[in-house]
Amino acid sequence: MESLNLQNVTFLLVEDNRFSARLAVSILKNLKVARVEVVPSAEDAITLLRSGFQPDILLVDWLLPNMNGSDFTKQVRTRGITANAYIPIIMITSWSRIAVIEGARDSGINEILAKPVSPLSLYNAVVKVIMKPRPFVRSATYFGPNRRRSNDPKRTGPDRRMTIE
Repeated sequence: MESLNLQNVTFLLVEDNRFSARLAVSILKNLKVARVEVVPSAEDAITLLRSGFQPDILLVDWLLPNMNGSDFTKQVRTRGITANAYIPIIMITSWSRIAVIEGARDSGINEILAKPVSPLSLYNAVVKVIMKPRPFVRSATYFGPNRRRSNDPKRTGPDRRMTIE
């Protein structure tokens, strides 16, 4: 597989743990990304996004001070914090309980990675959100990437989401 050139891709990393932040930045620098901005909280990320900073991809920890990564994602998707509510969001977390995973999925996360993240797993997640983006779904209770990775015509019924953007 040919490698993806990330020299024009900008990231915003929302991570309060300095070791985890340094690890992610190191990986991204080795992938030769254009720019990585790091903030320690969702509040700082919201301030930066509202100031006009437009990253191509958000990397978000789940456990953050005052607001978890899922709540932050819901705000990015629905509150006009950034001009691009469709921005790819990859959650990186050490919390792998099913409730956390489902909450992240239901908040509009594109991909989720378990800590400690490896260079290959982060690269693969970035490739997925760039090369194989899922269409977005909007319903009364959800706005984010289609949670189903395939379009199965056999799925029918009242619970099937009909609005795909």
